[in-house]
Amino acid sequence: MVRSRAWVNYLATRREVADLLAAAAGAGESVIHGQRMALREVLLRSAMVMLVGHLHAYLEDLVEEWGDLLGEDFSKLSPIGQKYVVLHVQRHLSETLSQYPEEKLGDAAIQAKFLRALEECHGWLENPRSLATSPYRSRLEGFFRQWGAVAIDKALAHFREDGVGFFSWLSSQHPGYADYYVRVDSAITVRNEVAHGSFQARLTTEDVRRHRATLTLLVRKAESFVGGALEEAYNAASEAATLGPP
Repeated sequence: MVRSRAWVNYLATRREVADLLAAAAGAGESVIHGQRMALREVLLRSAMVMLVGHLHAYLEDLVEEWGDLLGEDFSKLSPIGQKYVVLHVQRHLSETLSQYPEEKLGDAAIQAKFLRALEECHGWLENPRSLATSPYRSRLEGFFRQWGAVAIDKALAHFREDGVGFFSWLSSQHPGYADYYVRVDSAITVRNEVAHGSFQARLTTEDVRRHRATLTLLVRKAESFVGGALEEAYNAASEAATLGPP
C-alpha cells in the first residue's frame, strides 16, 4: 500500500506531543494563588491543541497531495480533485473581482489583467493538471470546515470514488471501533474548549494519552481507507508523465 506524504509528516509530529507529556509528568500539580490550573494541566491542555492540530494538518496535507496528482480531464477527477479545483477557481475569481472592481475596468491594461485571470481559471477547468504547477495555487487551509467527527467523516469520504463513510467503514473492521466516532468527537471537543479558554472539565495525563491513542489510530486507519485511491492517483500521474503531452 502506498503511504502518503501526509502520513510521513504526521509521524514527524508525534515526538512533539510526547515531549509535552514528559514535561507534564515532571510539572507541579499545585494551583498557584490567582491561577485556574496547575502547570501540569496547562501542558496537558497544550498537548490536546497540538494533537488535534496534527490531525487537521494530516487531512490538509492529503488534500495537497491530491492536488499534485490532478489529471487532465475535470469530469474524471475524484470528488476531492473536483472540489480542489473548484475552490481554487472560486478563490482566484474572488481575489480578481476584489482587485479589479467595476470602476477600474475602463482601463485597457486592467481589462487585460482581468481577462487573464478569467483565462487562468478556465484553463484549470479545461486541464486541471495546469493548476498543479500554477503560481496561483496555494494551500487550502480550512478546506473542510467545522472540524468535528462529522466533518472528518465527510472529508475522508471525498477521497474515495464510492463515497463510503469513514466511521461506518471503520466499524465494519472490528466491533471495538464502533464507538470511534464518539471518541474522536470527544477529543475534538476538549481541544475546542481549550482553544476558547473554557475550563469546564479537568484534564489528566490518562485523558490525554487516551485521546492520543484514539487520534493516532484514526490517522493510521485513514491511510488504509484512502490508500487504494491514492495509489491509483499516483499510477495515473506516472502514466501520464510517461506518455507526455498528446
